[in-house]
Amino acid sequence: MGGLNDSLFGFPSTMMYTLIGSLVFTAVVIFFVRRYMRNVTGGDLKRTGESAQATIVRMWDTGTTVNQHPVAGFLLEVRRNGYPPYQVEAKSLVPRLMTGQLQPGATVPIKVDPQNAQRVALDIYG
Repeated sequence: MGGLNDSLFGFPSTMMYTLIGSLVFTAVVIFFVRRYMRNVTGGDLKRTGESAQATIVRMWDTGTTVNQHPVAGFLLEVRRNGYPPYQVEAKSLVPRLMTGQLQPGATVPIKVDPQNAQRVALDIYG
C-alpha cells in the first residue's frame, strides 16, 4: 500500500510532478508569446501613441509568421508635426491580404511613443 509520500490526491507523485511541471511550462510559454505579440502589434502604443505618418523605405521578411500572417520588418521615414523627418526600424504583423499595399514608397499611419521617438507601431488597422 502506498503511503502519503507515494501519492497525492490519489495520483502517483511522479504524475503530479509531471502535471505541475507541464502547467508551469505552459504558463511561461503563454507569458512570452503574449509579450512578443504585444511588441509586434504595437500593444498599448496604439492607444497612447502620437499619430504620425511614415513612408516605407524598405521592407523585409523576418521569417516569423503568426496564424499564417507574416511578421515583417520595416525601415520607415517618420514625419511628425514640429520635428524633422527621421528613420526608424519597426516590426509589424501584416495581414497576408495587405502585403501588396505595404511596399516601399507607400505612406502608412503610425503611432509614435511620445517618450521614445524610436519606438513606433504601424497603425494599419485604423
